[in-house]
Amino acid sequence: MAAKPKKATAKKSTAKKATAKKATARTAARSIRKADLTKLVTAAVRATSNRPAKIIREPIWGFVLDTEAGALDAARAVTERLGEGGRGAGINLTVKPTVVLQPGITIAGFIQRDLNLPVRF
Repeated sequence: MAAKPKKATAKKSTAKKATAKKATARTAARSIRKADLTKLVTAAVRATSNRPAKIIREPIWGFVLDTEAGALDAARAVTERLGEGGRGAGINLTVKPTVVLQPGITIAGFIQRDLNLPVRF
């Protein structure tokens, strides 16, 4: 008498499908590299400012404005563009816009501590 070949059980095929789905799913970023954040901030500042601007890094990220007028709008635009650029790169960045006023200096951007991801070097 010849032995009949065994059929694959449903458990094995579903187990294979489940592991295949886990492998293809993207995991959320736990941190962002400083170089990547610098690129995203530079692109956001260039997109919102129509002139060359000095970019400030750590602990306040943003750029220097000539006047105080419209500083909060500029900071809001930078943070929105930063979020859009991050989503394009697969990173969910959320941050609050910040304006720093010092005598003679106005900085529009965000504070690094307000980022939802830690920055690594």
